[in-house]
Amino acid sequence: MNAVAGLLPGFPALAVLAGETPLPDWSGSVLVAAAATLGLRGYRLRADCEGGRVTVRGWFRNRTIPCAAIIRLDRGMLPGITWQDTSGREHHTALRAFRRNPQWPSHDPHHEANLRRLARYIKAHRGRPGR
Repeated sequence: MNAVAGLLPGFPALAVLAGETPLPDWSGSVLVAAAATLGLRGYRLRADCEGGRVTVRGWFRNRTIPCAAIIRLDRGMLPGITWQDTSGREHHTALRAFRRNPQWPSHDPHHEANLRRLARYIKAHRGRPGR
C-alpha cells in the first residue's frame, strides 16, 4: 500500500507529457522521477535490525539508531522510536511502515506482530540497564 504514493505525482506527469497542461515539458520528467522515487521508497519502508542498531527506512531518508540510545518504542496509531543522541538531545523517528489505519484493520495484526519483534530486538540489544 505504501508504494501507491508514487501515483500521486504520476497522474499529473501523464497530463504534462500528453501536452494537456500549460506546464513545460521538462516538468513531466521531474514528476515521473518523483513518482518512481516515491513508489520505490514507499515499497521499501521498513525497519532493519542488525548489529545492535535499528535502521528506519522512510519516505525521504534513512536513520540508523543504536539500540543503546533508544528510550522507548511507541506502538500506537503512529508508531515511532524515541531516542537520545550523544549530546543528550531527544529525537523521535516515525515508523511509517507500521502505521495503523482504522480503515484497513487487516494490516494491524501484521504490523503489531512486527512491532513486538522490534521491541524484543531492542530489548535484547539495548546493552545499558535502566534505559
